[in-house]
Amino acid sequence: MSSSKKNIWPAYVDMMTVLLMVYVLISAILGSIISTLNDNNTPPNNKVKDSKNEKNVMMPEVKDYFILSNDSLYYNKDSLSLSFSENTLKIDNEKNLLNYLSENSGHKGKWLVGVYIKKNEKISVGAQLREQSVLYLNLIKIMNEKGIMYEEIENRNVAPSDKYNNVIKVKYVKN
Repeated sequence: MSSSKKNIWPAYVDMMTVLLMVYVLISAILGSIISTLNDNNTPPNNKVKDSKNEKNVMMPEVKDYFILSNDSLYYNKDSLSLSFSENTLKIDNEKNLLNYLSENSGHKGKWLVGVYIKKNEKISVGAQLREQSVLYLNLIKIMNEKGIMYEEIENRNVAPSDKYNNVIKVKYVKN
């Protein structure tokens, strides 16, 4: 008997059991109060909303000016336009790029490089951004092989959009 008086674990377990039952009771009461306060008896929708409103009408796309700020290179007529297919430059475009790089590599200036991808609803945005990154890194690799330092290259990539065609733009700007 004397050993059971020194052991506090049974009392501790009883106290924790009572606290757990009180917690469950309070949670049930609060849950029922909250459910009665909800005027609309439908459960909340946790799905990510697309760009359609309740009337199933397409909402206008929000213009993010920080993303669209690099449009000037896309519409520039003096820049070199390169087409690509499946993460690689076409052979004749790679030759054009090498010629353009060799013509302008001796001067002081910076290179503006942008990979523009047309938005495709069948492909996830992550896959499109991955394709854009792979193309950009391949282009940087070619430029580094020609002796152009990374510090001289300015990235002008933008998010995939419906207003772009699949094209890579390169422009040399003299200082």
